[in-house]
Amino acid sequence: MDISADEIDDLLFWTLQQSWPVEQHLVAFASQQIGYVNNEGNCGLRYPESGIHSGLLPGQVAVHHWRHGEYLAISEVAYLNAMAQFLRDRGENGLADSLPPPESRRRECLLLDLSGASTVSILVSCLKKQLGLLYNGGGMAGIKQAMMDDRLSNMPRCLVIEGLGFIEGFLPATCKELMDIIASYRSAFPDRNLTLREDSPSGEGRSVVQLF
Repeated sequence: MDISADEIDDLLFWTLQQSWPVEQHLVAFASQQIGYVNNEGNCGLRYPESGIHSGLLPGQVAVHHWRHGEYLAISEVAYLNAMAQFLRDRGENGLADSLPPPESRRRECLLLDLSGASTVSILVSCLKKQLGLLYNGGGMAGIKQAMMDDRLSNMPRCLVIEGLGFIEGFLPATCKELMDIIASYRSAFPDRNLTLREDSPSGEGRSVVQLF
């Protein structure tokens, strides 16, 4: 689903400002990673452990989407940041300070093998799916924008990208764009671990994606 960062903010604030649960409960639920939903089942939040949304990646939560009655997968980091701002806007600084640090909920590591991405569309689709990217098109430029914003991505603390030699051989211009994006990402987040590999020692060229 394509959605803007502002729309995600609207969705999160709309969800949080409902009369249930009370703000203290929201903080407790966030600390314990407990989901919640109203009696009608049309507003709330779920964690991967609920078993209801099996497609969630590690580090994501599912927030009910007000447009189509569906759930939107976003990073828990974005959710906690939004809740902290929501509480501070209401003068609840103590509750905001008691929330888990958003970075403590960032997913730990992702190994991404791109060796089978022989077209730009396959490459973009793979990056969107495995990095949890949400953006309104824009090709590789949209990929860069999403990677830089926790509301639009689910970036890990440690990212290993394999198969770049394959991309360079099949899609040289796109590979250059990707390397420029990676350089910008590395510069913006020097505290995150990013490893690049020309070959695919872990996936053995099978384009596997492994979370650990």
